[in-house]
Amino acid sequence: MMENLSDRYVLDVRNLKVHFFTDTGVIPALDGVDLWVRRGETLGLVGESGCGKTLTARAILRLVPEPGRIMDGEIYLTGENLLVLPEHEMRKIRGDRISMVFQEPMTSLNPVYSVGNQIMEVLTVHRSAMTGKEKKERVIELLKAAGIPSPEQRFFDYPRQLSGGMRQRVVIAMALACGNPQLLIADEPTTALDVTIQAQILEMFREIQDKMDMSILLITHDLGVIAETADRVAVMYAGTIVEYADVVKLFKRALHPYTLGLLKSILQTPQVRARRRLHTIPGAVPDFLDIRNKCRFFSRCAFAHKNICGQEEPEMIEVEPGHLVRCARVEKIEEHRRRV
Repeated sequence: MMENLSDRYVLDVRNLKVHFFTDTGVIPALDGVDLWVRRGETLGLVGESGCGKTLTARAILRLVPEPGRIMDGEIYLTGENLLVLPEHEMRKIRGDRISMVFQEPMTSLNPVYSVGNQIMEVLTVHRSAMTGKEKKERVIELLKAAGIPSPEQRFFDYPRQLSGGMRQRVVIAMALACGNPQLLIADEPTTALDVTIQAQILEMFREIQDKMDMSILLITHDLGVIAETADRVAVMYAGTIVEYADVVKLFKRALHPYTLGLLKSILQTPQVRARRRLHTIPGAVPDFLDIRNKCRFFSRCAFAHKNICGQEEPEMIEVEPGHLVRCARVEKIEEHRRRV
């Protein structure tokens, strides 16, 4: 896993650790995260709320909120380690080489400025040589490309005047304002949108990616979105990656007990007349202050063995090319799969 991937991958994150220093102790919110995103592909980062998906995105951009701190790791963008750059160099990268679509567009947009002026602000920071007229023309072009009707009029609208789907399109236009980012991080881009608008947003991502040959890190808890959009999937649990596979392999041969639980929870068809409970993952996410020297999923796992899983955290193992699992009980899980 330590081969030189930076020449082949747009994003190469290695052993990323983020700790939060609180009055109750040091919380290892991210503990050894590894991610690789190829040029032109979509990597889906999936997991339940609170597992560290958004924090991973913020760490890539070096925007970890206080009292958090990046403690270790390397983050390469096309071979350049972002963690050693001075802050003024990182400001040039944010919004230009790396863009991000945040989870809730209403919190990403300033309610007292028109959407056109807010997109122009990105161009003012990163494309200062452009004239005011050129910036406005560029913004109208972006709004049109994002599927916003009458962009010349919408330029003057305020966020409150737009629907949720339209606001999300504005945020996407803002993320692409500088031209052709190498990496787009999309954090729950379809949350709170109806199914029709969600499909339109996902289709827009595909079109933009094909046109720009751009890499996308798609953060979501929705495995349906992953199945439609992603090329490869990284499953996150309690601040670490527990399974890595291409999207077809993950749905056909998931091997980590947490991934199996996620898939069962969405693949089981509810039946009103049947007196059968829907599948749930028992227990709760562990206390981050008490996860050392054991598997993080230990207390919730049906395959756990106290003398194996309760003594040390398992290493990531490659079960087949491109399919990695952080579990010491893979053989037992495979045996169970064959029986059922």
